[in-house]
Amino acid sequence: MNRVINQSSVLVVLAVLAAASAVLLIGTSVWFLATVSLVGATAAAATFNFHHPAALIRLFALTRVGAKFAERFWGHKVALAEQTFRRAQLFQTLASQKHRFSAGWQLARDELLNVFLDDVEALDYWRLRVWLPALTLVVVALVLSGLTAAISWP
Repeated sequence: MNRVINQSSVLVVLAVLAAASAVLLIGTSVWFLATVSLVGATAAAATFNFHHPAALIRLFALTRVGAKFAERFWGHKVALAEQTFRRAQLFQTLASQKHRFSAGWQLARDELLNVFLDDVEALDYWRLRVWLPALTLVVVALVLSGLTAAISWP
């Protein structure tokens, strides 16, 4: 349990980083376009420094892409590790029940096949299929709500 939670916390951090980078990218882009349109009609257009906002846009875009790539890579690593752990656990459980499978697997027999399928379906995959996406959604929603409140605060 702790193994999956520790690996899942990395995924949550990467998801929050990707979401924050996306919000900052959109905000900087909108600010940059609005500033350029306002300054473009005045004499200050010749002195407007567009290098800093452009650099920020590139930074946030690269950060977002890097965080999404790292999140996908780490997610595959966690999923494969969990699958390997569960598979080993399943076969250890099946191997410990020698009285049931003393004549071999014999999965062609319906009663043994049903027992095998029940054992496979009894495994608990809620951490990867339910808990992690729900936690990521809650964290991103809280971060976005906090950013919205901070920006709109008078």
